[in-house]
Amino acid sequence: MRKLIRVVLLLAALIMVFGAGYAFAFVVCGVDSDSPPEPIAGQPAGRDILEAPAGAVAIGFDEDEEPCNFYQTTALRNKYSSLGVIFSGPAALDGGGILDECGNFFVSGHSSPNFLAFNVAASFSDGGVARGPQTMSFSPTISHLQVNVGSPYAGTIRLFAFRGATQVDFDFVVGLSALQTLSVSGAGIDRVEITFTGNEFGGVLVVDDLAFVQECDYCLQDSFGYEWCLNEIKRDSVGIYMKGTCETDVATRGAEALYRWGNSALDLVAYQIDGSFAFMYNGGLGNQSQWVSAYGGTGTVVVNYCGSSQATADETEGPAPDGQ
Repeated sequence: MRKLIRVVLLLAALIMVFGAGYAFAFVVCGVDSDSPPEPIAGQPAGRDILEAPAGAVAIGFDEDEEPCNFYQTTALRNKYSSLGVIFSGPAALDGGGILDECGNFFVSGHSSPNFLAFNVAASFSDGGVARGPQTMSFSPTISHLQVNVGSPYAGTIRLFAFRGATQVDFDFVVGLSALQTLSVSGAGIDRVEITFTGNEFGGVLVVDDLAFVQECDYCLQDSFGYEWCLNEIKRDSVGIYMKGTCETDVATRGAEALYRWGNSALDLVAYQIDGSFAFMYNGGLGNQSQWVSAYGGTGTVVVNYCGSSQATADETEGPAPDGQ
């Protein structure tokens, strides 16, 4: 009887190794490995991680349970299309895939548990390769994008922003274990690309905490550099009623505005982030006028369009064009 038990145990062990496939002990950078993950020491300090702008669309890739290995998933495509972004890679099945941090990518500073991951030596369940460049296409267009990136095996990580075929902005960092923020800004951005060169140790990248600011119906800017992205909420025989936020001020300010058909004048009231009154402007677009602050201060300022078309008094035309 004991001999029979020993034979059964031996057969079970042989089946585990040969019949059912070899069982790897570890997962490293999203692929199975015989060796345990080892942290990378002695790296220099990099950029700080930046908070997303107020009002930005934020994607942390954390809403679903994801696998540890690339072969258990496929490249990201339309999952976030309802938020205005579609992902694509250099080929039909290639690109980044969403993995859990259990894939052991030697990074820190990401929002747990998931991120968008790349490993040029890894394949997806459908045969695609987890490689860049990673393209993100936007509708509506955006005016700002930032994303946290990192990996000690990424080499130089670059972020490009495009409006059609025109490059609008560019940013880059050298990959480290601690994630760093890349950002691009400009009017009418409809596509961004992330590339990484890899280094002598491989080609691996982690991307997380994507945030972007969608463009709106009207962009207004004053002569002090404050900028508002205003969306049309109503139009009638009087004018266009708009509401939005200040995008360039550290302490974000909200704004409400009325553009009057009769005299092309703009009535604009701005608020601090806590809702308290900041200042009021009444004047023609592009003309010098007076502002009055909540503290009784006054001064002159010019408010004009920035990157958007001037409205036309056609109540049937629907949402105003953005001019891009």
